Amino acid sequence: MFRNYLLVAWRTLLRNKLYFFINILGLAIGISACLVIFLIVNFELSFDRFHPDRERIYRVYSEFKGDYNGFNRGVSAAFPVASKTELSGVESLTGFHTWGCNVSVVDPKNGTKDFKRQDKIIITGPEYFDVFQSYQWLAGSAGTSLAKPFQLVLSEGKAKTYFGVADAREAMGREIHYKDSLILSVSGIVKDFEANSDLDFTDFVSLSTVEQSWLNKNIRLDDWQSTNSSSQFFMKLATGTTIAQIETVLTQKKNPAPAASRTRTMTTSCRGIRFGLTTGAGIGAGGAIWRNFSGTSGLPNGSA
Repeated sequence: MFRNYLLVAWRTLLRNKLYFFINILGLAIGISACLVIFLIVNFELSFDRFHPDRERIYRVYSEFKGDYNGFNRGVSAAFPVASKTELSGVESLTGFHTWGCNVSVVDPKNGTKDFKRQDKIIITGPEYFDVFQSYQWLAGSAGTSLAKPFQLVLSEGKAKTYFGVADAREAMGREIHYKDSLILSVSGIVKDFEANSDLDFTDFVSLSTVEQSWLNKNIRLDDWQSTNSSSQFFMKLATGTTIAQIETVLTQKKNPAPAASRTRTMTTSCRGIRFGLTTGAGIGAGGAIWRNFSGTSGLPNGSA
């Protein structure tokens, strides 16, 4: 019986070759499209799933109302500094500034090694490693390696690239020149992330270096007037704290701005800027505002 069914099907196929070809082609395209969509979605959702307490980590973003309506994933440079003393219900918070420049390493034996523009540099403080505790330290520590001016933490892979060493820990104490004249000393080494991450930084410059160097011409830690996507702000809420509580605090706090603008709040300025939060409970799924600095998947899933 089954043999007869196969025979009938085969004869029908031979009589309708074009129809059969179109159906098979459509099925193949459909399966391929589903597979591609699955791979893309799976890739996007794989980012930064490994951070401890990621469901309590939030990114602060800026929302503009007025002549220009839109979002900016950055904040004013002064905002993270002021928030350290003005926000309650937060376990830890960190601000950092993304940066890029040419790098050179002076080797007494082999001369100077020059590296063209490096774009995975951030300027931050020790609290960065309090918010993101997923870094494994090969040398140095989270509490001390960025505590002083002119200190530098490198990823394991970047330390090997800069200094040509087999063991990244051999880079400890050595100097690197950033943009020719900023000389930093390696004070810590962290392992590279093995999983996908938008926080793929390789060079961590101590925040206190800003006030002690020419960086203070470009990064003004007391500036409330401008918003730049290179100035990022993340916070980890204390256990039991809700996003609504933080939003209430943001709305009520006063902006420690100059006297001429002292009536502004932390959430509203004369330019119509307000700050919102988006969750990091799956950083890759958090939307364009959460995703690093080039990611564009999804939509923000939190707002102020």
